[in-house]
Amino acid sequence: MPPHTSSVMAGRGAPLLAIILTLMASSFVMAFFCWLSPREADDIIYAAGLSMPALTSAGQHVSATAPPSSLGDLLRLQWQEYLQWNGRFIGQFLARCLLLAPDWLHAVLTPLVHTALLFFSLLLLWGKRWRERLVPWQIILLGGLLWFMLPAFGSAFFWRTGTANYGYTLLLAVLFLLPYRFWLDGSLSRLPGGPAFLLVGLLAGWSNESLGMLLILLALGACVVQKKTDRPLPLWAVAGLAGTVAGWLALIAAPGNLVRAAALGTGLVPLTSWKAFHSFLIFWSTQQLELLPLYLLDLGALVFLYRRRELSQDIWLPALLLFLMGHACIGAFVLSPSRADRAMTAGYFWLVLSTCALLFRLSVPRLFKYTARILFLLLLSLSLWQQAQIFRQAAPLVAAKNAAARNGTLDVRHMDYPGSDKYFYPSYHTRDAILMGPAQGWSRLVPWQDARPLPGMPGIKAFATSNMLYLDGIDDRPLHLACHSHEQTISSMLRDAMLSIAPPPAAPRGANALNPWFKPAEIRGKDGKALLHLRGLRRLEDITYIGREDAGGQVVWQRLDWSSATSARP
Repeated sequence: MPPHTSSVMAGRGAPLLAIILTLMASSFVMAFFCWLSPREADDIIYAAGLSMPALTSAGQHVSATAPPSSLGDLLRLQWQEYLQWNGRFIGQFLARCLLLAPDWLHAVLTPLVHTALLFFSLLLLWGKRWRERLVPWQIILLGGLLWFMLPAFGSAFFWRTGTANYGYTLLLAVLFLLPYRFWLDGSLSRLPGGPAFLLVGLLAGWSNESLGMLLILLALGACVVQKKTDRPLPLWAVAGLAGTVAGWLALIAAPGNLVRAAALGTGLVPLTSWKAFHSFLIFWSTQQLELLPLYLLDLGALVFLYRRRELSQDIWLPALLLFLMGHACIGAFVLSPSRADRAMTAGYFWLVLSTCALLFRLSVPRLFKYTARILFLLLLSLSLWQQAQIFRQAAPLVAAKNAAARNGTLDVRHMDYPGSDKYFYPSYHTRDAILMGPAQGWSRLVPWQDARPLPGMPGIKAFATSNMLYLDGIDDRPLHLACHSHEQTISSMLRDAMLSIAPPPAAPRGANALNPWFKPAEIRGKDGKALLHLRGLRRLEDITYIGREDAGGQVVWQRLDWSSATSARP
């Protein structure tokens, strides 16, 4: 190695104290955000001892005798939900336990889970040589890239129900894979505890849809590799694989999965319908756009390593495996009728770890290395500071909303919080807690007297809050929208660039005619009213085009001229 270059591979790793202090600093940052995260939507429902769906056809909450007070109560409620709503038994059970605890436990336990995820995922990457290779900067870089790249970081680590389903279970998956990683390194061939690994495999496989099958393939792959080297298969490895298969089958075969898909109207599984598969392809391409920063980092690192003749198999093979793991998690949604941003957590996590596997092996000049680290720390600190201000601004608004709910004056304006991918609650509460009711009970929370008519469409009135649109005066025919969205995403940046480079067509026709410039959406009315969750919507003026289908089924667009509207925004 040249004298003025350095690499994380140099030396014998960092002192254990430095690693511990870095992990503690990460925990303190996470604790701040967890402490300021309120209970919302599902949190309130589960803590009250209810199961989803928690609204009757009349829009009223199902009564609960009392919150669960014993392990038997928790298991009974979760089994009921398994049969009637959700196959994710393990994640939902952990969520119920967390929600019954005092609020301070979330601010203590979840940061520890996040910190453990960072540490053990790096152990998974380095294997038995982790003491030689692990340095504090790797923890900072991995944690920072996850902060920037996860599409719904707040849903996965700050929202109580979400973090149990997507954060805690991701740690469980990493812990499950660790023994197989060390086994492939030549260790742990005689690890005791076959029944224990059967149980751990069952829990890991039963965690969530995007992880179960991946864990089965990885455990099976490890067994096949070891068998080809004529090594005997230990009981714990086979038991872990069997448990994972059983857990994944239990998750997929849950009776509640079909009930949930039908109740939420999430549509068909992509493999069963061309329209649904086309929707999946749009989703897949959007994910590739959002992953572009990681791909550029991957490409740069690969070119650098190749030109320096340092791209050995022990570098590219782990990175490739993690890359395939990430895309397997995202691709698994071809079997799912719904694709929530928070469900992408596992896929993006493995892809970030894949990028880190390459970046950690770069030997770059010291000046470049320290300059890059300082710039990354500045960007991360700025983002953390901005998000901290959003959380602090939202705290009094949450208190006002809770007070309005108690005194009977609640309306959707009380949920108009500042929004970001880290603070997701404003739209989630409205979309899932209110919309979940099949009746139109949500409309009483909208101040329709302050709604504004759409320009050129006086029969349709609209009201907007953060990420939400409420419409009155529409029928059950599809109404297509093309909107300007305010998001910190690659897709939003590209649309803004397109608007500055080339104007949209003068007379656009077709459902996808405006997609390069505006975010599309489709909505149908029921009893004359409708509501729409549209991430990035801030005000009514963000709705730029309205489209209706003609007799041939083609969408004909009409531009909304808000400058000519005489009504002021409420």
